[in-house]
Amino acid sequence: MFNNTKSNLSENKKFSRIMRDPRRNFTYLNVDNDDDVVVVPPFPPKPIPPYVPSWSWTQVEIPDTNDYVAVASDNSGQHLLVAAVGERIRYSDNSGSTWFTDTTPGINKNWTNIHSNSDGNILFACTSQKGIYKSTDGVNWSITNAPKNNFVWNDVVCNENGSLIIACIQIEGKIYNSIDDGFTWTPYTTPDASFNWRGLASNDTGNNLVGCASNDFIYKSTNDGVDWVKKDRYAEVQYSGVNLDFQHITGAIATFDPKDWIDITSNSVGTKLAACVAGGYIYTSISGETWYEHRNLGPKDWRSITSNSAGDKLAACVNEGYIYTSIDSGYSWTQQTIPGNEAWISIASNGAGDRLIICSADPDSSVWIGVFS
Repeated sequence: MFNNTKSNLSENKKFSRIMRDPRRNFTYLNVDNDDDVVVVPPFPPKPIPPYVPSWSWTQVEIPDTNDYVAVASDNSGQHLLVAAVGERIRYSDNSGSTWFTDTTPGINKNWTNIHSNSDGNILFACTSQKGIYKSTDGVNWSITNAPKNNFVWNDVVCNENGSLIIACIQIEGKIYNSIDDGFTWTPYTTPDASFNWRGLASNDTGNNLVGCASNDFIYKSTNDGVDWVKKDRYAEVQYSGVNLDFQHITGAIATFDPKDWIDITSNSVGTKLAACVAGGYIYTSISGETWYEHRNLGPKDWRSITSNSAGDKLAACVNEGYIYTSIDSGYSWTQQTIPGNEAWISIASNGAGDRLIICSADPDSSVWIGVFS
């Protein structure tokens, strides 16, 4: 019967009572006309379904601010920046619970982009025709010597300690670098001097830089932004199964046509890269030599893409669309139905990839923070 029977039972004895003892987690089967007891092992516990982490989203209330254009985050996700057109910069040092306003006089600018180093203590913001600003605390900002008049700065990045600053302008195909804290800036003309730079990304050391341009290509630099090499090799990732299935094979290597690149991102060592095309697809690459085209989401009006330090967790946002997240370096994606469909314009991740900040432009003009747990 059971291996743990306390006494022998004759075949003609009948069970009369079943009693549960919660102290011992046993069920006793009492037998008629006898003191013999059978001990039945505990009932197996009900299996607990495995916990599946997911994103939870909270809208951030920032008083007297709208028409957002850019967000930034440090590695911890505690130091956050939000920039809006014609507004002061907002800064948080507690993951968005409270926000401070910059105190620099006359700093209401037409901001175009904003950047934080990994520690959150070296911050840059670029403008349309008003130069590039720097801060170490998010509240006090000083202007650098970057050119101002007729310069629409589209993006600015720096290495981990801020010793190398790279910025790009909208026209003339020029990228500028500074190696003396923004005091002097040197222009470098890229292979095509007519295109519109849209996005830049740097690894922590600054020795692997990538940039993308509107109606053009992706470029890479390994010498502080002095020389840039076009990267136009790609292969289509062909998916099997359902639309978002990550099982895939890679098609033949081909050459890009010019594309309307809108943003680009890098992991901390520069080995995993991702970029997106306005009205097109998301692309990923190992070190930037060959790019892989992911068509499983279909063409969308992508606006911004971000990566964690390892490069395995990505997030991207769509104008008049949704936020999409990936935990496998961009091969499969999850649509975030919350916060919903808005004119998303900028997204940033912390180093672990479990915290995101995102903003939308007018007419919605909202800021949200996502936590993956």
